[in-house]
Amino acid sequence: MPVTKVIFQYLLFLIISNSFAQENFLRIEVVPKKEMNRSSDYHLYQNDSLLFTQCHLKNNSHILHKLPKGNYKLKYDTVFGVDSIAFSFESDREFKKIILQTENPSRERLANTFSSVESLKNNEQITVEYGLSACFIHKKKKATILKENDQYYFIDYRHKRLINERRINRIIRHEKILKNLNFENTLHGYEVYVTCVEFFSLSKDEIQVFEKSVFCGMWSESSTIRNWIK
Repeated sequence: MPVTKVIFQYLLFLIISNSFAQENFLRIEVVPKKEMNRSSDYHLYQNDSLLFTQCHLKNNSHILHKLPKGNYKLKYDTVFGVDSIAFSFESDREFKKIILQTENPSRERLANTFSSVESLKNNEQITVEYGLSACFIHKKKKATILKENDQYYFIDYRHKRLINERRINRIIRHEKILKNLNFENTLHGYEVYVTCVEFFSLSKDEIQVFEKSVFCGMWSESSTIRNWIK
């Protein structure tokens, strides 16, 4: 290949690269822990003015370009309601990547959420129940937890099994996340009927103190409690 042609191609590459480098790019991703049925909507604002809206961003990504310098706010749907991220472009040659954490609650949110399991007093018991109801599947799992001498135990036919710290923390976290889920069983004012539902409940002294139903696939970790109460 002639030297002049190589030089020309190199100069052309620099010109094209430089033209793209004069723009600000924003890459927005949703990365759930596994395939889920729900999608995430987001809205991009600059100085409180709506610039862009993307609906049904599901297991995917989207790239915005030609964004001018300035302050921005990205509002997006999560399983807990609407959250927001503030960011800014200080020049005209920046690339930013934002991953929408649609299923990860903040530490502050969980810390401020009351847990019936966590608040057990010594010698108190609580019953945890998980169920799955679908067209041809009906599953149920139940476990009774006792707190004794500041330790947690499963009670099986009057026998005690010590629950290690990791397992009890998982159960408590699951309860707290369920209490923060923000799902509705209506769409545009009409009630939604589904064929697969998971439910979670807590009972003390045969009185139910908490219950939550979740459409299958709406929260990717809704069924993991089965592994922690066996």
